Amino acid sequence: MEMEITSKKHNRLLSRTEVQVNLPYPAATPSLPDVKKTVAHLTKSAEDVIIIRRVANRYGEKSALVTAYVYDSKEAMDKIEPKPRQKKVDAKAETPAAAAPAPAAK
Repeated sequence: MEMEITSKKHNRLLSRTEVQVNLPYPAATPSLPDVKKTVAHLTKSAEDVIIIRRVANRYGEKSALVTAYVYDSKEAMDKIEPKPRQKKVDAKAETPAAAAPAPAAK
């Protein structure tokens, strides 16, 4: 996944950087945890201070516009972001490991 930052704006009041990224992808739309890892690598920040706000697919193209918020600290993120959004992204990151096949019934 090769991403390119199209817009970057620092919001001092909310202690975050609002980033818009162009995301080309070869097949299926990447999962939120994959996008989060790539945004962390691209912005050189930790994954635990990033919130992926939106992944908007472009019709007829194999690309999407990603809107992400990169907070200055974990404390600033906890004050501003609602807890359900933080849990949703974290739960999606844990789902593949927790989705072990159930034993067959006899």
